[in-house]
Parts: sequence; C-alpha cells; structure tokens
Amino acid sequence: LNTFLNVAGGGPHRFLEQCLLHFPQAKSPSACYGSAMHAAVEALHARFKQSGILPSAEDLVGFFERALSCERLALHDARTYLARGTKALTAFYMAKAHAFKESDIVEMNFKTEGVLVESARLTGKIDRIELVGDSAAIAYDLKTGKPSPAWEATDAHKKIQLHGYRRQLLFYKLLIENSTTLGDRSMDTGVLNFLEPHKTQGILDLALAIDAAEVARLEKLIAIVWQKIQSLDFPDISKYPKDLSGIIAFEEDLLQT
Repeated sequence: LNTFLNVAGGGPHRFLEQCLLHFPQAKSPSACYGSAMHAAVEALHARFKQSGILPSAEDLVGFFERALSCERLALHDARTYLARGTKALTAFYMAKAHAFKESDIVEMNFKTEGVLVESARLTGKIDRIELVGDSAAIAYDLKTGKPSPAWEATDAHKKIQLHGYRRQLLFYKLLIENSTTLGDRSMDTGVLNFLEPHKTQGILDLALAIDAAEVARLEKLIAIVWQKIQSLDFPDISKYPKDLSGIIAFEEDLLQT
C-alpha cells in the first residue's frame, strides 16, 4: 500500500514492477543491516520465550553478528555495520530490556488471519505486539536509521517517511482488530521503536494515538487501491509533485473516485 501511494518513489508503476512483476533488485547494504537488526531482536524474544530468562546484551549482539554474517555484504560494509549495530543494540538493550515480556507476540504474520476491509484481503507482519490486560494490544514497529523525536519534520524525505510510518501503524490496527487470533482486542496506540540512539536524546519511542477518522479514511483508501490493483488500473502520477504534498493530493484524488 505504501509503495502504491508513494508518488515520490514511483507510485502505482513502482508497485507493478516490485510487487506484482517482482523485477529483480539488489538488496542494499542498509537493507541488509536492517534485516540483521530485526533478526537479532526477534532472536532475543524467541530465546526469552523458550527459557523464561532474558538473554544478555552480549547475547543480543551475538544474534546480530550471526545474522549479519548471513547477509551478502562487502567486507568493508560488514565491518562498518557490525560496529554500528553493536553500539546501537547495546544502547537499545540498556534502555528497553525492562520492557520485554514473555507474553509479547513477536513477528506475527497475518497472512492466514482472514483480515478483510470490504473485499480487500490484508496481510502484513508486526514486529512486536504487547498484550495489555484481556482486551487491548499495542503494536510496535522496529526502525533502524535516524530516529525521529516527533511526527513533524522539516526535511522533505523525512516527511514522506513519517507519513508512511503513520499509515503503517494505522494499518496495524486494522490487522489486529480484524484478525482471527486477536480480533477481540482493541489497538488504540502504535509505537515506533527506534533501534539506534538519537544524537542527544538516546533511544527513542515515537507513539501514535490512533484517530478513528484517520482509520476510516485509510479503510476507504485501501478499498479503492485494492480495486485499482484487481482491475490492473495503475494511474498516471506525472502531474503530482514528488513530495508529501503530491502523495496527499494523490490520496485525495483516489478518495474522490
């Protein structure tokens, strides 16, 4: 969905190439790093669930090192990202170890959860779901790269990125509340968990209080985009600016169709 709507990154035609035709593309070093960071945190939670004992910071770094070694990286990149990841994960562990719970659901895949919005079949994977009491859940999405202390930004690229992140957390509400496994729970908060420290503020979380009007708008957008995809209708986006204003304008035009 984010790919289809991102007119700054190619929009519907990028979606056609990447998500339907699956044109081959090389995995960037930064993507390899991000995959290894996610794998390390996932391994930490898995070990915690198996043993009931939270692995150490050294264990977490070891999980990362093994995951990074499985990525196809040049020696220079491997060394650079190993040092970067070791520093980041050590800081992340020190800040967040107290928040890990055995009851957390990690890397939940919604492919077989039967989630529907009108006729659109939704799927996705959530990095971590915290179960709160008997009726609520909080979704956490792990992010590498430069952390954001707020939902507002001045940088053009960051504005687009945060817009996509916001949509992602709203999407997670739809996944959780319409799923077979967790559908009896409500999700009113989504959180971005940044794995790397801010230059002055350390490890940050960026929480989003879910707004009902935004969710309703997203549901309409999903239904429209789904029908576009089903009919192989990939709109021309050449008239839209390649920035956040262009993305929002494209969304609004879709909602008027």
